[in-house]
Amino acid sequence: MFMIEMQVLSSFKTNVMTENEIIEMVNKICKAFEKREFNNFISLFSDDVVFEIPFSAEGGTRYEGLSKIKTHFEGVNTRPWVKLVQLNRVSARVYVSTTPGIITVEYFSEGTSLKAGNSFTLQTSIAVIQIAGKKIVHYKDFLNVNGIAKIAGA
Repeated sequence: MFMIEMQVLSSFKTNVMTENEIIEMVNKICKAFEKREFNNFISLFSDDVVFEIPFSAEGGTRYEGLSKIKTHFEGVNTRPWVKLVQLNRVSARVYVSTTPGIITVEYFSEGTSLKAGNSFTLQTSIAVIQIAGKKIVHYKDFLNVNGIAKIAGA
């Protein structure tokens, strides 16, 4: 079960997506993250999407185009920290901006640190997402790198 809390910061008037469509999209993202089925996440992107992780462990990354993003996510499940964390639930809080097509999403994860055996609840990232034509055209992910590393025992 996924919890999506929608907070409309202004009167929500846009021809980009309805409130229900946004909730459905974010729900799909949460499920993809929870199950680590990244192809389901990538299916929400446009062909010319830009994906950024400004504060990544590598010092900031930017991928332009669907094929580069697919290559990036093919490697995510092989990273050491992934094997150290069991996700049980990913939920989100969505903020709709006054600019049509822009939403901000806070992601929260619940799970178990397999190294320490402790359960955790963590705000794992905040993403600023631009949507056009019912597809994500820009995804800027501000990962909680330190929080994730701490849970993983790194």
